[in-house]
Amino acid sequence: MAFLLGALVWWQDQQPKSQAAEWIRLAPCYWIADDGNDGDSFLVATPVGERVFRLYFVDACETNARFPSRVAEQAAYFQIPPANVPTLGQAAARFVEAQLSEPFAVWTRWQDALGSGQRPRFFAFIETRDGRDLITELVRHGYARIYGVGAPHPNGVPARNRQRQLRRLEKKARAAQRGGWQPRFEKMERETGIEPATFSLGS
Repeated sequence: MAFLLGALVWWQDQQPKSQAAEWIRLAPCYWIADDGNDGDSFLVATPVGERVFRLYFVDACETNARFPSRVAEQAAYFQIPPANVPTLGQAAARFVEAQLSEPFAVWTRWQDALGSGQRPRFFAFIETRDGRDLITELVRHGYARIYGVGAPHPNGVPARNRQRQLRRLEKKARAAQRGGWQPRFEKMERETGIEPATFSLGS
């Protein structure tokens, strides 16, 4: 279940601690290849420098087995063997790379997303060049579970409403067997030669 954020958070990254957080839009932004990238967290070149952003509302599968307990949780969520989790995580990372192959926009208020990397991470919404919401697309195509911190969208949609929308999209993705909801996910990739990241891009 997603955790709803409080009404107020505070600026970070050289902002006064007493100033209430406001959404800012950074554009144009560019995805940067980095070993730490995955489906929900990645390095971005922005007009104010390079930053690592973590998506609200979703958790993409791990791309390796470094965190066994998290891999086990993700395997249980998608009902796949733990050994297949990195395959799904790598597919999600490729999906994001493809979605962000053109300049995009980041909406953030510099909320600390913590993480195990050396770079600070900040929660964000990502808007692709054609106006699509990356969080929505990940869930729509079965590449992320609904999990973690949520927030009201900069366009005014409350977090609770957004979570309900994502649940509906997840239900459709599961029924359509998209992404991680595909039966024998790893076997399909090997036999068809079609990457899961591009296999189920229908609406």
